[in-house]
Amino acid sequence: MRLRYAIGLSVFVLLLSVGLWHLVPSMQEGEPVPEKPWQQFETPDASVGTEEDPYARRRYRWMRLRNPQSNRIPPNIRVREVDFAKQLPKTQRKVSTWSRRGPSNVGGRTRAVAYDASDPSGETILAAGVSGGMWRTTDGGESWARTFEPGQRPSVTTVVQDTSGGKRDVWYAGTGEAIGNSASGIGGALYKGNGIFKSTDGGRSWRKLPSTDSNPVQFESPFDFVYRVRIDPSNTAQDEVYAATYNNILRSVDGGDSWTAVLTGSPTNPSQASAYTDVAVTSTGVVYATLGGGGEQCGIFRSSDGRNWTEITPSGWPGGGACSGDFFRTVLDVNPSNESEVWFIAYAPGYGPTASD
Repeated sequence: MRLRYAIGLSVFVLLLSVGLWHLVPSMQEGEPVPEKPWQQFETPDASVGTEEDPYARRRYRWMRLRNPQSNRIPPNIRVREVDFAKQLPKTQRKVSTWSRRGPSNVGGRTRAVAYDASDPSGETILAAGVSGGMWRTTDGGESWARTFEPGQRPSVTTVVQDTSGGKRDVWYAGTGEAIGNSASGIGGALYKGNGIFKSTDGGRSWRKLPSTDSNPVQFESPFDFVYRVRIDPSNTAQDEVYAATYNNILRSVDGGDSWTAVLTGSPTNPSQASAYTDVAVTSTGVVYATLGGGGEQCGIFRSSDGRNWTEITPSGWPGGGACSGDFFRTVLDVNPSNESEVWFIAYAPGYGPTASD
């Protein structure tokens, strides 16, 4: 009795399944669909788009697989997909392993790192911390020594070595964190610097350049915030140094003993200023600079002698080169393997791709 009941129940379920299957439209490869393809999945109770829609998943799959021009799923699409995948170039995935090298904790947030070009082993490295000062390692980061004295302003933002002939023991470090620093103690406020420091013993000790001295309490000098220091290695007759500071690109030809503002964001109106600047120098002495965040002139500039500048801001750049709220900070660097190639990264809210694009 039980056996007959089980057999009858199985037959009933089979017939019911076959009947329901015939009620569901097929999605065979190459099969045409109605002019309004979603209608083939509609149910009498108009449940399309609701939680009760029984064909929602089939409709979703069809919409993903169909050719939008023919409203068909292309014939042999799976075979063609596999054949295409076989033709794709195969690459080996290389996983890099990273290990912490410091300086940790008292080093603060590391803003700049530079290898000592006079050490062919690559083990001598200088690191600049925005709340920890200058640090130096001679064993690839296994151990570090703080090279700033306790009384020297610790907010270092940039460091550079003079790599021109016979001067590799000379280094420059700029101070002042204008963007915000947790060490300020008031929620990421700015951390004033105190000019540019110079080392003549390979970064083991530093002295502040008197020409860049400023009041550490009041904001009174462009050297309060130094974004970048760069060297012109092509000028072997002079110690040519550039500093990107608050509102100015400054140039020195005597190793930092004196400075001249060669590009400024406020040439005629001191009440206006470019809050953000940057500078880069090629091995042949071509200088690139950026001004942004206010002032009378903003954008990207180029100079072949460090004194005369040409604006090269491309059309369509955020803010159009105008000193508006759209043109904020732009940083740049030169490709050392191809110095005709210069890279710029701009902070420009409201421009570029967004999540909705």
